[in-house]
Amino acid sequence: MGMAMRMVTEWPVVIFSRSACCICHSIRTLFLELGVNPVVYELDQILKGHEIEQSLLRRGRNPPAVFIGGDAVGLVRLLAFTLSSLYNLCLLMQEPYCRNQLLTSLLLNTTHIQVAT
Repeated sequence: MGMAMRMVTEWPVVIFSRSACCICHSIRTLFLELGVNPVVYELDQILKGHEIEQSLLRRGRNPPAVFIGGDAVGLVRLLAFTLSSLYNLCLLMQEPYCRNQLLTSLLLNTTHIQVAT
């Protein structure tokens, strides 16, 4: 994974994506909404993208392949962390409206949560 490993060590958060992949788009959007600006490599649009993708696939990483601090992060772990963080934030705020908004958002598969002020 030589080339891919060099690429993931150059930036704090890197996503290897495919332009037509809805899950890839959702993961990128999740990071952006959390205020993180990941470097996104669209494997179907960059030079040697196919080679990089094959290298990732040989190691069990298919798009979207997320790397934080040079380490691969599985999507299940990433989503569990994100949901846990949001829920804990709501608990800390002791705001029933926020908890209800979070649960509604999860059920409706949306990403926008509004907090009552």
